[in-house]
Amino acid sequence: MPYYEEIEWELLQKERIFEDFEWTFELPFEMMHIKKLKIYRDDFYNISLKIKCVVDENFFKEIGPLVMIKFIKIKSKFCSDEYLIEYLDVLKYTSFYENSSIFLNISLSATKIMFNPNVNENIAWIKEWYLNGPSSKIIFPRTTEFSKKEIYEKELYNPPQELNDGSKFKIETNKIGSTSNNYIFCKLNDVENIIIGRVPDEMAPDWSNNISINYNSEKYVNNKSIRDNIENIVSFVFGKKLIKVAESYYDSKGNKIKEKIHNPFINQNINIKNICKSNGKFPIPIHRYHRGDVELIISDLINSFIENKVDFSQMFVNYWSSSFLPPESRIILLAASLESLKNKWFESVNSKSRGVIIDKPLFKILIKDIKNSFNLIFDECQMIKDNFGGLNRLSINKGFEAFFEEIGMDFGEVELEAIKARNMPVHGKDIDTETYRKLIIYAEVYQILVNRVILTLLDFDGLYNIHDFVDPVQILEKIPYSLEELRDDVYQLKTYDVD
Repeated sequence: MPYYEEIEWELLQKERIFEDFEWTFELPFEMMHIKKLKIYRDDFYNISLKIKCVVDENFFKEIGPLVMIKFIKIKSKFCSDEYLIEYLDVLKYTSFYENSSIFLNISLSATKIMFNPNVNENIAWIKEWYLNGPSSKIIFPRTTEFSKKEIYEKELYNPPQELNDGSKFKIETNKIGSTSNNYIFCKLNDVENIIIGRVPDEMAPDWSNNISINYNSEKYVNNKSIRDNIENIVSFVFGKKLIKVAESYYDSKGNKIKEKIHNPFINQNINIKNICKSNGKFPIPIHRYHRGDVELIISDLINSFIENKVDFSQMFVNYWSSSFLPPESRIILLAASLESLKNKWFESVNSKSRGVIIDKPLFKILIKDIKNSFNLIFDECQMIKDNFGGLNRLSINKGFEAFFEEIGMDFGEVELEAIKARNMPVHGKDIDTETYRKLIIYAEVYQILVNRVILTLLDFDGLYNIHDFVDPVQILEKIPYSLEELRDDVYQLKTYDVD
């Protein structure tokens, strides 16, 4: 396909080799002279290196066990290109003699790489690169055309005057082209915009659908916090946690002038390939909407998310972590996500009850006359005295009911049962086969419940998904199924067995 790889994916999509006749190397110590350095992504897309170097005879005495190298700087001898590799862990090394010199072969892992780290001027836009994008291509409504051609030129040098007309030859050959539906354009707040784009399938790794998010305004280029918020909400819409692996900086002509490359930020005990191969679960049926509506919905959600006075940051930490876990653990983190949203709501100016039964100033007046008597009666039991001040707080379940009512979201028995179900794994209760079957469904209900709350807080007024094989439901309406219907008819766990 006619892709120019330099601009279609991050720099480290293919291994890069640096040799001493083209590059200079700088390390924290002088006794290692690198002859050849190779940087590549390993099977799980982590940054890996192999180094062949010469060391002097005092190396092992003065350096000691080689376990970590703080940095390596690589500079081109022929242009301004420069790389800074930071925090390298030595995995193994072997020594050998060659031509009367001591050589080392070293295998390392690195935390991050900076391409042209000192370039900070003339940055016109940023493109951030992600693993774990959505598998569905139909949600990208806009089309890009690609073309590539070769030009063959031949010209006689300093030809005689008689040959001027026939001294040049030029022809275009091997022209190829293609088109692809591969991007979403989001206009934000009337003046800002972003582009969410699909990375071509030909780019590595082949076990992930990759995307990019482009920012071309000074506001977003200079504000990482806003970009992180946009990353979260785009991940949410796609139903999969976008896993950032690099961010590229471009000048106004589209030349890549700087790049930050790093490892996927994810628990190393989790198989990233399995995560990226999973389909994910769209919280809203985005693929059902018309092209213009898709872009409008995503734009509105991003705008609402950025402007919302409720703090979503901690909620999303638990929300995304839950997606990598089994049901008994997943429901705990989803419960923490929902509780975080509830607490942040009650702390905000939007809440009427503020999470209490009686208005706090009034409560203080009402208990003023009895508080001293209460403290005297329970003088020797500090724990009971401490609980007195909590009498005005809503219970967990009543707190959720008040929260749902305040944000205008209907709920039913299955939602309330799911909220109670998180107590089983939290409090260490034995979980038999039947209980585990219920937990699987309760975890799904919790996921739907958290999705609905997020969408409601973001003023979304469309449909939400319960499952791929049943019709979506209006966001303000409760889940129209009982636990048994969800288990047997929707998720079809009739024959599920954990033994």
